[in-house]
Amino acid sequence: MKKISVIILLLLVIPVFAYPHAYLMESHPEESAMLSESPQKVSLHFLGFLEHFFSRIEVHDNEGNKVSKKTRLTDGEDGTVMDTDLMSNLTSGEYTVKWLCISKDGHRQDESYKFTVK
Repeated sequence: MKKISVIILLLLVIPVFAYPHAYLMESHPEESAMLSESPQKVSLHFLGFLEHFFSRIEVHDNEGNKVSKKTRLTDGEDGTVMDTDLMSNLTSGEYTVKWLCISKDGHRQDESYKFTVK
């Protein structure tokens, strides 16, 4: 009976620790994307939950001007979706997406990637 109790306890605890960090699973637009028209927003999909207060996305043009608006976080199927609307009609050029997130366990990620509008 004691062995069964330990197994049940482990089965209840393991899912809580299965995704202690938030992992970026998908981004729109994707890294290095060559877009024929201006995107309306940047969206990042994570596996794992984020601390909403400390997570953000900023998008900058090749001159360093911010072209993104306020970051929104919504719970998706597998974790969290973080997105931001962009200023309308981005001009041709390279754009840098800078994102920061802190997962529920306190793990910090600070990364960036680029996409191009033709």
